[in-house]
Amino acid sequence: MATCEIKRIQQNSAQKTADRAAADLLAAKHDYLACLGPEAQAQAAITDAQAALSKTRNEAAGLHYMHELITTTLEKQAAAGATFQNLETLLQNEKTRLSAQSDELKNTIRKSRRIFLDSSPQTSPAVGGLYFTLVPDNQVLIAFIACFGAFILFAGVGFGLNLGPVAALNLSSGERWSLVTGFWIGVPILTYIALWLFT
Repeated sequence: MATCEIKRIQQNSAQKTADRAAADLLAAKHDYLACLGPEAQAQAAITDAQAALSKTRNEAAGLHYMHELITTTLEKQAAAGATFQNLETLLQNEKTRLSAQSDELKNTIRKSRRIFLDSSPQTSPAVGGLYFTLVPDNQVLIAFIACFGAFILFAGVGFGLNLGPVAALNLSSGERWSLVTGFWIGVPILTYIALWLFT
């Protein structure tokens, strides 16, 4: 019994690992589709649906071939008509089931395509040639960059013109503008690196 319990624990562990792998695959696929544009997302959805539909069609074709083969063989070799009839009924039922499954898959594809087209995927989120500027998250980022850039600009101008508390530093005009220039060059680079690291 102890051996069976160990085997059961191993089976449960393997099942959890498989479930995690399936969840990771689904999350990775979702992240990949989220990175694509609307047209690429539509194409990916159609490609996935076509693969499933093709698999179903291949299975149906294989069963149809087996049906024809077994029917032909039984017609030649079966001595009892009851056996032939039972087997033919079984194959016919399986063929009907696969046909219904194929129709259901086609309806699902049509429904998904209709929902996708109703969401107006042809409307581009670009403004003035800048892609994704109508996306809400990107609008927040653009607003932050605009406000931060305006602050850096006015702070640099104030420092360069020796305004405010800067006058107490007793720096020459050339020294002030050299610092401002270095500041204006360095801050955008550091900001870009920070955004790249943390977003």
